Amino acid sequence: MFIRNTFSTAFLLLLLLIGGSFHLWAQSRPNLYIFLVIQQDAGDVGSLDDGENMSALMDDVKELVPGINLIVKELSGEEATKERIQSELASISNCANDVIWYYYSGHGRNNDTYPESEAEVPLTWVYSSLKQKGARLTISMYDCCTYQEPTAQPPADIHPRTAGWKPMLLTSKGDYLSSACSSREFSYGRAGAGGIYTNNFIDAFREGAGWEATFDKAKQGTIADKPTQHPVWASQNTGVLQSVMAPSHKVREGETWEDIVKEMNKSLEFNKQSLRVTVEKLKAYSKNQPYKDFAKPPVGAKIYFGE
Repeated sequence: MFIRNTFSTAFLLLLLLIGGSFHLWAQSRPNLYIFLVIQQDAGDVGSLDDGENMSALMDDVKELVPGINLIVKELSGEEATKERIQSELASISNCANDVIWYYYSGHGRNNDTYPESEAEVPLTWVYSSLKQKGARLTISMYDCCTYQEPTAQPPADIHPRTAGWKPMLLTSKGDYLSSACSSREFSYGRAGAGGIYTNNFIDAFREGAGWEATFDKAKQGTIADKPTQHPVWASQNTGVLQSVMAPSHKVREGETWEDIVKEMNKSLEFNKQSLRVTVEKLKAYSKNQPYKDFAKPPVGAKIYFGE
């Protein structure tokens, strides 16, 4: 009887130890919160297909990165209101080792460098809100126009290569934001396939080469598909918002071209970009509005510089 009771007690202790270890292991697993916000109707190009494509990508993540808890929240149509979005994001807390990924596809309009959605939610607000959560990694993505709905364009093919997903999702740190197009541009797509940028991003993400390489490849692939669409992205991994966007400047009274060039180069230097502005380049290019024949910069004009 003594031997039997001793064995029973030891067995129960073993079960408790195993259960406790499993509980601690489950608690240590990071969460991946993915918000899929789709704001277009069935008759519009891109967004419904983008939602399906991103959902399929998350299914693959769930299967191929078992070390992460996938928590998917989808808001579409009338659900995707500003108040609902703010409420859902506000509900996330205690996420120091987690990943928060916000993806929006739908109509959008210009909001300075980055767009805002049809529900008047700026991408920069989403980025700041996620960053304040203190998560290990945040991704804020918008695939939308700055003026009106997109037009037809074929997407990129998808070729699964997923070896790099685990370090990207389980160990990467930082905060990223991404827009499918630059200020005052359209984001293009195709009915039945989705947005050009979303497809190029999914294609690049499946390479598993890291976040910076993914955003760069998505950008270049989109430009190759549609030269009039220039995606932009930024990160704050080093404590400075590193945007691939070139600077803009609103001309003040009495400023010269040299004054503007000096200020733009200071901005580029602060953001650790290698790009440098010259008077000749600035006057030759400003978002399809060249100023080559202007001896003085026109007061009140917003002067852009880029490639």
